[in-house]
Amino acid sequence: MADNQSSSSAANAADAQDQLLENQSEHDLSKQEQAVSLYAKYTAEQLMEDCPYVVALKTIDTSLWGVPAPADASEAHATTWVAKTIHDYHLAMVWDDHLFDNYLGDFEGWTKELFLKVERGTLKSLKTVLRHRGVYTGSNRARIADSLYNMIATENALEWDPAEFQSIDFDSRSKAYKRQQNAPRIDHVPEQQPPQPALLAGTQPPQSQLQQPQQPPLQGEQQGDQQDEHCGVGQYLQNLRNQNADSQQPPHAWLPATAYREVTPFPQQPTSGVPFRPPALPHNPYKTLPPRWSRNNRLEANTITQFSKIWGNSKKYTGDAYDLLDDKIKIFFSICWQVDIKEEEFHAVFPRILTGRAEMFYIQVVERDDSFASVYTAIKNHFDHDVHHQHYYTDWTTTTFAQTRTENTDKGLHKVLQILLDKL
Repeated sequence: MADNQSSSSAANAADAQDQLLENQSEHDLSKQEQAVSLYAKYTAEQLMEDCPYVVALKTIDTSLWGVPAPADASEAHATTWVAKTIHDYHLAMVWDDHLFDNYLGDFEGWTKELFLKVERGTLKSLKTVLRHRGVYTGSNRARIADSLYNMIATENALEWDPAEFQSIDFDSRSKAYKRQQNAPRIDHVPEQQPPQPALLAGTQPPQSQLQQPQQPPLQGEQQGDQQDEHCGVGQYLQNLRNQNADSQQPPHAWLPATAYREVTPFPQQPTSGVPFRPPALPHNPYKTLPPRWSRNNRLEANTITQFSKIWGNSKKYTGDAYDLLDDKIKIFFSICWQVDIKEEEFHAVFPRILTGRAEMFYIQVVERDDSFASVYTAIKNHFDHDVHHQHYYTDWTTTTFAQTRTENTDKGLHKVLQILLDKL
């Protein structure tokens, strides 16, 4: 009797465990379907909005956005996953080795065949965003799919080729950019002269060699590198000026192209001296752009409320075209000065000036402990991009007075001219 009860209890426990696992699986599946349906209602253009990298929008399946691609994934699934990583890398505040670690995690288990399924333009954009943020993907002459696949097998990031390292356009926030700026740049590589044949005994050298005696190197050529490295620009120019004291050429004729020209920009008016640079002004946190880094201090709620009332809703930054962040920051600095908000407290009220896409970007990307300078840089790099620049350029080069007058037929000529000047 006891054995029967024990068997029955064990069976009931097993059934309960199976039902619990089944319910948990249904719950996980429901969450996954909910996440999929969340992105399925958007188009690929909307998901890749404000991302400057080119991807195959027609190939992207938005219902698979954020779903890792398995080994047997279709072309659409593989391309969608790569497009998602490009979007995330562009927004993420990571560079260099940290981005390389993210890449290894995002593409763990990928095969070369899976990389080959990705649309070529999208794959090229993945390579571009990695290199732009300081991650070397291998030689430019190798196939993109091969380079990206070979990176997965390495534990550490690859070392940059010196020539490619000098020519790449790095993100200014990456360590690679700082190394590139500090590294010596080779502007000219002298051509190697072919070896001269040895003269036979009893023969004379050619007349061309007799008529061209070697000139001793100039003092400026011998000491140019040392002066560039150890002397200031003013001292360097003064040395050059002393060497050319007997020359009749004006200063602008012998200034090196790489030196800072501390003379008048008009060549017909040479100056006899170099004006002194004004002393550096003290740092003013209410005027300096881009802002410098500062720690985050807490701000009283009453001060935040006071700031919000002064700011209002009409002046909020949206991130749209012609809504310039720096213009809004100048107003932001002015109000912070009025209500006595310190530089270390800017971060507490900065979200109050955002709305629309700018506010959504702040919510999704910015962390609680990010400094005001870091947040400013992230938002400016995200919204002040080449797409808007091209839009501005097109408007500025195609807008005419006649067109503006046609669009505002109910206004007078003076008002039309004012509208045109405001737009330009």
